[in-house]
Amino acid sequence: MERLLWCYDLFGYAREYPFSKSVGRAHRFDFAWVDQRVAVEVDGGTYKAHGGRHNTDRDREKLNLAAALGWRVLRFSGAMLDCPDDCAKVIRMALGMEEGE
Repeated sequence: MERLLWCYDLFGYAREYPFSKSVGRAHRFDFAWVDQRVAVEVDGGTYKAHGGRHNTDRDREKLNLAAALGWRVLRFSGAMLDCPDDCAKVIRMALGMEEGE
């Protein structure tokens, strides 16, 4: 993902950004544009039994907390990264850098 962000001139993000320490533990985003409250998460392990760690209540708790705090979280799988133009377009739209269709 970081290579994609650089190749598409999507700068200004914080890596492993700690967005909350409430609900018992610290929560971090893979990539975050803090001023716009836009985050990107890359979900690994989608082919593991039961969907890996990104298909757990802990991950749902994290995303619910992020939404409650006003964050927009974009989630990408490894397979989605095989279409970098599409990923970059969605991120640009969320950041207000590109118009939607």
